Amino acid sequence: TTAVATDVRTVARAGGAVVAYHVQPLLPADRMLPRLLADLPVADAAALFERVVAQICAFVDARHGLDAQLSNWVLDGERLAYLDLSTPLLRDDAGADRLDRAVFMASLPWLLRPLAARFLLDDILAKYFDRRGVLLDLLGNLHKERLERLIAPFLEVIGDRVSPAIDAAEVTRYYRGDARSWALLQRLRRLDRAWQRRVRRRPYPFLLPGRIAR
Repeated sequence: TTAVATDVRTVARAGGAVVAYHVQPLLPADRMLPRLLADLPVADAAALFERVVAQICAFVDARHGLDAQLSNWVLDGERLAYLDLSTPLLRDDAGADRLDRAVFMASLPWLLRPLAARFLLDDILAKYFDRRGVLLDLLGNLHKERLERLIAPFLEVIGDRVSPAIDAAEVTRYYRGDARSWALLQRLRRLDRAWQRRVRRRPYPFLLPGRIAR
């Protein structure tokens, strides 16, 4: 597995601001893992998932984190490649995040940033440095991608690689809680965008996704 070739381009904006873009080659949509797994027989889907799990177990540790949700992976030819390079989930030898936390929190409404930084951010980041947390998040993502039929066979792939073992009930509970949290966060971001644009008459510097079916 390798990362998709990525170039960083910058564009200057008025007032001295600089906008950075991660530029990647256009890849076939039907090779993205959510689409690919939806079309594969269960046995072939499980074999591909085994490759993802192997990469997670080889990479994730106390210093190296990974957001392994399905939309971050693509099968480029026979090469399994990773797409999401915008958030450096890395820690130094002392366990300090190399991620600029202020940048990570910048898209939140400013009133929420101190609360989120104090009570939420550590827990959000911690799961990406824990193999069990990464795998649980990935399995929960199957609900979002409407691939619930693959949860049972994928749990068999994971087997006893993590302890305590993960079961289908925990996957469902996790996904429901995670979906509620992110849905609330997106509502707050949209409200903040409306406030900035309509009341303060300021540009909103973030791209927000449309309505997400959860």
